[in-house]
Amino acid sequence: MATKTFLPRFQALSKPIALPLVRPYHSYDHPPPSGPFSSTETTILSASVPHIPTHGFTHTTLSLGAKDTGYIDASTNLFPSGAFSLVHYHLYTQRLALAGHAHILSPILKEGEKSLGIGEKVKALTWERLMADREIIHRWQEVCLFALN
Repeated sequence: MATKTFLPRFQALSKPIALPLVRPYHSYDHPPPSGPFSSTETTILSASVPHIPTHGFTHTTLSLGAKDTGYIDASTNLFPSGAFSLVHYHLYTQRLALAGHAHILSPILKEGEKSLGIGEKVKALTWERLMADREIIHRWQEVCLFALN
């Protein structure tokens, strides 16, 4: 009885596979993407933010934001992540708000200003970010619970 050899099959698998070249395309004629949230989600989430100091990062806060904008309570089903969408929205908007403090990083100085070192720039931006959370800092522990799950 003759034995079959499986060597040719393994040799065929070991040959390199030619992949098509990926050529990313960027156009300056098209607007940048709107971000991770749709316009409806942004409307509800931005209306929910004022309720965070009172109700925290909860489904109740999302419901109140939906009511404030004229949507029904069931509109919160737009957020499959539930209340974590509030956390994501808060972090996203705060990151965008830091762009308003880009002058801290700027090497161009106004008259009479001294140049900041890297450590001082990091300290200044960190301070700005911390001050942005002063209204909700007592609710920040809820965000940590989301991170653990």
